[in-house]
Amino acid sequence: MLRTQVQLPDEVHERLKRFARGREWSLAETIRRAAEEFLERHPPPERVTSDWRLPGPRDLGTRRMTAEQIKGLAQNVEAEEELLRKDGA
Repeated sequence: MLRTQVQLPDEVHERLKRFARGREWSLAETIRRAAEEFLERHPPPERVTSDWRLPGPRDLGTRRMTAEQIKGLAQNVEAEEELLRKDGA
């Protein structure tokens, strides 16, 4: 087993210590288990092969809308933002 050092924000360190204490684990054991779970959830990416191609552009849904429909959506968003600003004031 290798020994390493990591720097953690104070809040993260305190939360990890509380978590470990609640399970009667050491801080090191907690971090090891967290790292193992992280690696299980995020497997290494597949190798890029020579036949890989850049994906095409995504359809964002506005191509079939008229300019007037797009303008209406934009105005609705602006109206909602204005209401939120008034509520926050």
